Formats: sequence, C-alpha cells, structure tokens
Amino acid sequence: MNTREELVKEYAYCVRNPIHAIESYLQTFDLTHNGYVPFVLFDQQKTAIRNYESERYNILLKYRQAGASSFSAAYFACKGAFADPERPEKILIVANKLDTAVEFLTKIVDYLKQFPEWVPIRGKDGKFARESQKYIKLKNKSEYKAVASSPDALRGFTPTYIVLDEAAFIEGGSPFWAQCLASVSTGGKATLISTPNGLDDIYYAQYEGAIERNNNFKITEMKWYHDPRYNQDLKFVRTPDIIKWMLTPEEERTEEVIRVLMDGDEQTRHDYWRTLIEMGYRPHSGWFENTCRQMNFNRRNIAQEVECSFLGSGDNVIDIETILQQEKENCKDPLKKEWMTDMWIWKYPEPDHRYVAGLDVSRGDSDDSTGLVILDYDTWEEVAEYHGKIPPDLAATLLQKYGIQYQAFTCIDITGGMGIATTRKLAELNYPTKLLYYDGLSPMELFGGAPEGALPGINFSARNNRVQIVQAMEEAIRVGKFKIRSVRLTNELRKFVYVNGKPDHLKGAHDDLIMALGMAIFAANVSFTLLQKNNAQLDAMAKSWRNYETTNQPILEQNPAAMSNNQHKEHSLPFMPETNPYAAGMGRQAYDQYKWLFGVSAKEIEEYKKTGIIPEGYR
Repeated sequence: MNTREELVKEYAYCVRNPIHAIESYLQTFDLTHNGYVPFVLFDQQKTAIRNYESERYNILLKYRQAGASSFSAAYFACKGAFADPERPEKILIVANKLDTAVEFLTKIVDYLKQFPEWVPIRGKDGKFARESQKYIKLKNKSEYKAVASSPDALRGFTPTYIVLDEAAFIEGGSPFWAQCLASVSTGGKATLISTPNGLDDIYYAQYEGAIERNNNFKITEMKWYHDPRYNQDLKFVRTPDIIKWMLTPEEERTEEVIRVLMDGDEQTRHDYWRTLIEMGYRPHSGWFENTCRQMNFNRRNIAQEVECSFLGSGDNVIDIETILQQEKENCKDPLKKEWMTDMWIWKYPEPDHRYVAGLDVSRGDSDDSTGLVILDYDTWEEVAEYHGKIPPDLAATLLQKYGIQYQAFTCIDITGGMGIATTRKLAELNYPTKLLYYDGLSPMELFGGAPEGALPGINFSARNNRVQIVQAMEEAIRVGKFKIRSVRLTNELRKFVYVNGKPDHLKGAHDDLIMALGMAIFAANVSFTLLQKNNAQLDAMAKSWRNYETTNQPILEQNPAAMSNNQHKEHSLPFMPETNPYAAGMGRQAYDQYKWLFGVSAKEIEEYKKTGIIPEGYR
C-alpha cells in the first residue's frame, strides 16, 4: 500500500470492518509464547464484535479466560482511531474499581500505538493530543476516559460509547445504571462485559430483561467449549452434576459419554452442542477438568469463572437457588395493604397461634427505612410486613397496633439509638412488657417482670449479635423451610452478600427487612426453640403443673411434720424452684400471661390436665 489511493481504500475498509483492522494491524500478548503474536480472532470473538457494530446495546457473558477484555479493547481502539474528526468518539470505561477501568484503558492505548502512521491519531511528534493514566485524547479528537463507578462518574463527559467492564461487580445498583442509560440516551451505545456474580441489579437484571425481551440488549454468550484453545478433546457427559462425575473414580463412572468432532460450520456445531445440553449432557475437556482441579472443585468459583452461570456464582448469604425457590413457591401478593400501602398482610391472627416479630428502626429521613416482619411460629411463615420511612415514634405506634393485634413477641434493634427512642415511646403507650424481647434475659427470668433499668431490644454490636441473627435466619430459610411471602424481602436477599467475610448488603442496597426477619427468628429460637429442646425441663415443668393441681397431697401425706419448708418446696415444685412462677408467688393469672413463651398453647395445657400426657413435640 504505497499509493495514496490504496491507503484511502484501506482506511475506508478498516472503518467498515473492525475485524479486518484488528487482524491486519494489531498484536496481542500470548502467555504460551511469552510474547506478542498476531491478533487472530476465533469465531465467537468475531460474533461479539459484529454485535458491537450492529447493536446499540450489548451484553457479553464470558468465562474468565475468554480474552474478552483484550478483543473488546482492540475493538474500541479501532472505533476511536478510525472515527471521523467531525464526529469523534467519546468512549467511557467504567468499572467497580478505578484500577480495573485503567487496566482496560491501558490495553486500548497499547493497541492504539500499534496502528501505522497513516492512521491520523498522533501528532508529528508521535504523541497523542493528551495522554494520562485515566484520559486519552487523539489527534482526530476522539477521547477515552476511565472512571470508577460513583454518582459523579458521568459528570462532565457525555459518551458516545459507555463500557461497563466486570459489570456484575459494579456497585450502585439501579440508580447508577439509570445514570448510565441517561448518558447515552441521545444516541450513544452501551456495552456490559462481565462474568456472572449472582443476581445483581445491573448485569443480571439487563441479561434477564434481554432474555424476556423486555429491553433492547443483544446477548453474546461466550462458553469455554466454544474456544478452540480449550475444546480440543471436547466431550459431553450425560449427568446432572459434572463436578461429582469428575470426582468419581474412572472405573466407577457409568454415565453415557459423547465425543464430538469439530466438523461443519460454527453455527451447526454450536446448535448441536446446545441440543445436547438441553438433553441433560454437560461439556467436559481436559482443560476444563484441570481448571476445576486448580479451583479445588469449588462450585461457586467454577460457576462464576468457567461455566458462566448466574446461579451459584454470587457471594450471597442465602444461595440464589433458595431465593428463586422462595419466589416461585412461597412469595405471593398480600391479602391486604395498609398503613399507606406499606404494611403488607398475608394472614390475620389465628387463635392459639404464636407470633414473633422483628423491628428494625430508622430515622425516617434517610435512605434507610423501617422494617417490621411478623411471623407465625406454628406455621413457620411470614404473615405481615412493613417497609417504609417513618421516625422512631411512629414505629412505636405501628408496633402498638400490629404487635398487640398479633400478640407478637417482638425483638427491636436498639443499635445506634433509634430503637431506644421507639422503646421509650412504647413505654408511654403502656405497651405490654411481656411482648418485648430483652437481650440476655430468658423468658423464665422475665416471669416476675423485667428487672429495673433493663432495656428491651437487642444491640447488634454486643456479643456478636449480628452474626448470630444472620446465622439464625440463614439456617431457618435453608434448613428450616421458613416460608417468605414478600418479594420486597427476597429482593433484599439478592443483594445481601459476604463483604470481606462478613454478611452485609451491597452498596446502594438495604437490609431493613432482612434484619427484622433475622431478629424475629433469633428471638423465636431463644424464647421457644431452645426451651423445647430441653426435654427434661419440659417434663419437670409438666410435673410441676400436676403437683400444683393436686396440692401435692401424696408428698405431704408421707411425713409432713418431718419436712422443712425448703424441703417441701423442693419436692412439691421440682422444676427450677427459684424461678417457677408459682414459687415466685405469681399465681395462676400471671402464669397464664406468660405460658405461651414455653411454646405450649392454653389448649394443650388443658388437655394435659385431663390426660396427664405431655403434648407431642414437647416431650
């Protein structure tokens, strides 16, 4: 290409065909060769670039070693380099961390510097118009900028392309994504590139919307078995669990295996492989097994890094499969909405049912909201829920209405002081003390009333309470089959993850209902379940009721004169005499007020009096 006419034709062809420009003029670093090699795109990479060209909105679903950032950076280098100076490109690279965005921009710059001199992007001195670690401006006025995701990320820069690298890991959720869409609303393009990370609010939400045709995104799925570097010995195994199959000794494997050939065109092969997967087969190769072995066959890492699976790929406290199962089987529209439609009710109180509640209090004037969850301990399901912005005193009024309506034993978060204001207001409202949880005090200790100065509620910063509360909730949902009714609650669970090993919500998300549910379940465990597990205590408690009803005549008749008061007390009230309600002089009325805390209904007690048989489940 020595003549000007040839250069003009070549330039025009590169403008129309970025794949040609990449494979003709760019090189990429290859670890296997320990150096730069000509950039040769394989079929699926070319498909992605064609979609970048033809579609305004794109999603690239990739595995970790797909080379997606490399060929994508090469593509965006071409778009800026071959742009018309009258219509320059402004390409914004966004990532969760600035280092990630800068790394992507660095790759673009590396490719830009490989273009020949006849591509008009540098000055006579061979330099770009402006160049820094986070910003590049070319001679043809095209610009590139790298930023970390934040509310100010888009300020002062209106992109023609916005690229979200590792989009599933970007914090900020729906509000930040709305800003991104607004920035390209006048004709710009958006591309989301990532491995999966659970059911996040940006990447997964747009992917799901594209699958259901609720948005205009074009999905390009890059599977490891499409990559010629990794599918040389590709086979498909008929098994629901490929990891379990790999861990089974070879001589014990009985599953059907289909070895595939690489004959035919790309589309025919991919359609055949897709059919096999739909029939229950799973892809396998030597590279795949070695990669899984390097990950110690960790299912989460394999789902995220290799299999491009949203399910099982996140750091969610409650695994995604369980959340989806709750939404499919248990979540439903409320029977009624009250309190400005923020109070959702699925079931009204039923006789002889025991109810427990958790109340997470907010100031009412910030992003945080107040959350109240009421659960039925007997049917182990959510029956009512509030989520809205109200101050602590109104939270007390809310609990005054619904706590008494359900006679719900309630645990209040007093961390930070908001809940303390609520408990004081409850005292003014003469809220029944028996319905409030006191941290560190057992139901038995509360028989005589709360000790002077004791504060109802629970402090998350004390005695590792937050971890215990989250553990109680996780176990109840995962093992205890607790039924969640609210999509508001499952939406919070989708963004409730382990951050640096500790359970917390993602940036921009909240956990008001999660903490309310966790406190209710924690209080239920402390007040009901732990007491029920002690069979000896329950047996002795039943005997104490029987002894009281018969006025202990058999014991007194043995030798009443020979027994001291203390001895009489010990024999007639064998169940924890120092805390027994009758021994404390509380009498039948006070006892009846608290007996439900033992997990025994009034009906069951009356039945015991008649038959002498301890109720089933409490033995």
